[in-house]
Amino acid sequence: MVEQHVQISVNGSGDVPLGMEGAVDVLLRNSQANPMSEFHHEFLSNPKTFIRLLELDNVEVEDTTTELRCNISTWHVGHTPSYHAISYVWGSTEFSKTINVNGRGLKINNNADYALRQAKWFGVRYVWMDSICIDQHNIEEKADQVKMMGQIYRNALCVLACVGLHDDDSELVMRFFCKVKIFKPGHGPYRWRL
Repeated sequence: MVEQHVQISVNGSGDVPLGMEGAVDVLLRNSQANPMSEFHHEFLSNPKTFIRLLELDNVEVEDTTTELRCNISTWHVGHTPSYHAISYVWGSTEFSKTINVNGRGLKINNNADYALRQAKWFGVRYVWMDSICIDQHNIEEKADQVKMMGQIYRNALCVLACVGLHDDDSELVMRFFCKVKIFKPGHGPYRWRL
């Protein structure tokens, strides 16, 4: 463990108040020794009729560098708040990003992180994303939820498709679609509607 020391300034002296030296050291060690615990899905009471939705925190904040914070909650598939379903390319199986879900850490891949940040950028509050909203470690739940995916996408206010960051000429392709009027630009530079 790397030992860190902090100077607490009292009247500009830079000295730690008498009796606080140990408290400061314990505080620092505890903050380093207790990283965010790992997120685990709670069981769905009925995976054939209930889904999870992810609520993105601070959707009005456009910061792309800070940790994504969100809450996951369970809803009856017929009684959900308005949500956007996100369809994205899973891409790499390397889970190098961590998001904060209900105060716990959940590892996701770069494309999932990018898709969530895009949804947040557009001001979306509730999202459904299969890789996060379905417990990928629960085979029975996954089988039931996959059967419901058509209904989940149909019930969504909007389906957001994310193919990831621009690669090679993908930006040129989107501009071409706009010029030939296959797509009409929506809100924001890369939001498209048929």
